[in-house]
Amino acid sequence: MDVPLATGLAWAGVWVWHRWILGHRTRGPLALAKVPQVLGTAVGLVIGLGSSTTALGMLFERAIGTGGELAVIGVPWWRATLGLLVWAVGGILICWWHWVREGTRKLHTTLSGVSLVVIGIGGSAILALGGAGVLLFVLLRLALDRTDPVPVLLEPAPEALAAALLGTLSWLYHARIARGRPAPVPVAAGLAISGIVLAAAASGIGVVVNAALATGTTQLGGTDARELLLAGLSSLAIGGPLWWFTWHPTRPSDPQGRRIYLVLIFGISAVVALVTLLVIGFRLFEFMLGDAAGSGLLERVRAPLGLLVATGLVAGYHFALWRHARVSAPVPEAEAASGTERKRGIREVVLVAGADAEELASAIRDHTGATVTILRRQHAPGGTPGPAQLFRVLEGVEAERVLLLAGPEDSLEVIELAAETRRRA
Repeated sequence: MDVPLATGLAWAGVWVWHRWILGHRTRGPLALAKVPQVLGTAVGLVIGLGSSTTALGMLFERAIGTGGELAVIGVPWWRATLGLLVWAVGGILICWWHWVREGTRKLHTTLSGVSLVVIGIGGSAILALGGAGVLLFVLLRLALDRTDPVPVLLEPAPEALAAALLGTLSWLYHARIARGRPAPVPVAAGLAISGIVLAAAASGIGVVVNAALATGTTQLGGTDARELLLAGLSSLAIGGPLWWFTWHPTRPSDPQGRRIYLVLIFGISAVVALVTLLVIGFRLFEFMLGDAAGSGLLERVRAPLGLLVATGLVAGYHFALWRHARVSAPVPEAEAASGTERKRGIREVVLVAGADAEELASAIRDHTGATVTILRRQHAPGGTPGPAQLFRVLEGVEAERVLLLAGPEDSLEVIELAAETRRRA
């Protein structure tokens, strides 16, 4: 007790000292001053969510009667749960302090957006989907595979149920926050979820192929083909519909973000497929030089072969979409109808607009190839200028930098800016 208390007091003193330095008027940092708030929110969320999930899982174990083994060795079941609850409360307090009191939820910096997407949405989604997949696997085994006793089958269910519940709540909350953030946070959040559920669906396909190949081998021990098949179907049933819902294959949107996503997913899939091919080659070489008492060739390669099939499908699909996006000319319909050519003289546009800023910015990028910076009006004017009107206004502009004011109503005003010059100190 003395050592943990002394350690806690020492680190608490370090934290208080740095907090004082952070808020000091003359000694506080000028750059990256908001990084501690973002990191504190992320650390508190991870600690609070992880501890809460484990504690709730232990309570569910007691409720269904699968966690009574600890009483045999004289350890009360509530002691470990109480310790986890202390960690959970501490993590939640840390997260709340930085998120609410320090104003992290109102930050619109790049780091805060990355933390929100990666940890708040991505981490919560992985926790929720993992718990839901395990829970579905347990239900399928109860219905179709009774090779083990019911208490053994139910053993993963309590913690999986806790993970699914708490992960879903955290996911929904952070997704609602992301929808209110400026671009590109909402698009990045949707693509992150699409990538996570795609990984779940691809893993399910790989495991199903592994189970199908396992039927042609002699099982001497370990996981049988039926259990593998149910695990793969669980992952596929969770990831497949959610991927269709989040990716919208038949309803493309945000071409720029989707192109980056396609290249990223294709690259990762290609690397995984290449590594899997090397593993299969090694297994084949090992089989050719191995002893006769070893396992057969199919038994050696069925797991990497299933992964190769899944990653091959993912890589092929996304490569085809990427090729189709490159072949399809990203020219707006109004521009194609008017017969105007894409203007290349403008390199930078500062757009001041209301709620339709993203649509106008996308049209400007396609028409000029310029970099667009969006400044939103505090009071958005009514009316929406059309792309055809936008192209006509930009037709005679020769400057490289342009300020474009959209509104009020459907008016558009272009101000040509001087070229940016860099001064030497």
